[in-house]
Amino acid sequence: MGAFNVLGYKNPVMDKLLQDAAIEMDEAKRRKLLEDANALLEKDRQRLPIVAVGSAWAMQKDKVTITARVDEDTLAMNIKPAR
Repeated sequence: MGAFNVLGYKNPVMDKLLQDAAIEMDEAKRRKLLEDANALLEKDRQRLPIVAVGSAWAMQKDKVTITARVDEDTLAMNIKPAR
C-alpha cells in the first residue's frame, strides 16, 4: 500500500491495520493500530523509504541553470542559459 512502496512490500494484516487507522476517530485506538502496524513492520524487517527521488539532471552549471520543482516534474521553461 502506498505511493512510495518501491520495495513491493505486501502484507494484508498491515493493509488492514492502516486502513482501520485511517478511519478511526478515537485517538487512543488509532494510535494503537499504528503502533501495531509499526511492530509488524519491525518484525518483517522491512524498510519503507519516506521519499523516492525519480528525477536527476546533469549539466554544466556555467552553461545551463534549472529551477527544480517539488513535484520533480522537468519543464523546458525551467531550463535557462546560465548568465
